[in-house]
Amino acid sequence: MQQTRDTVLLIMRHGPAEPAGSRGDAARRLTAAGRTQVQRAARVLAELIPSPQAVWSSPLVRAVETAELLSAAFGLAAPTGTPLLQPGFRPEALLDSLVATGPGPFAVIAHAPDVAGLAQWLIGARGEGGIKFGSGTAALVSFTSPGAGILHALYPLGTFNPTR
Repeated sequence: MQQTRDTVLLIMRHGPAEPAGSRGDAARRLTAAGRTQVQRAARVLAELIPSPQAVWSSPLVRAVETAELLSAAFGLAAPTGTPLLQPGFRPEALLDSLVATGPGPFAVIAHAPDVAGLAQWLIGARGEGGIKFGSGTAALVSFTSPGAGILHALYPLGTFNPTR
């Protein structure tokens, strides 16, 4: 991946989802509360960060639903579901495809532990601990090349949804 300027990427884990049950993992939907929480978070993010050029998501239902809510908050067209973000994705293939589509910024919605792995890979974080991505957590990262990025902000879902 050859770049001459920073790419800005919002990395988000899908919102709180229902248990797998009989439909299986891929069909899990956001819970009603999870949907409300993600809507609130998406509206706040739309006020805080640059609008993405595109929103890409894992093809799993809960990620697609999260991406739809984020896209709506930014006033964007429907998100792009892609196997490049399915569980266990390769960050290199994802970034090559994103950067080839334009200058960004971009938003991607996927699953744990992949979202944490992507953020850590971009900023060069190594070792134990790492970045914690609970359901609905979003991270804003900029990078010119993997390993040399900057984590600008980490927004746990509770940031936008106080329990008081």
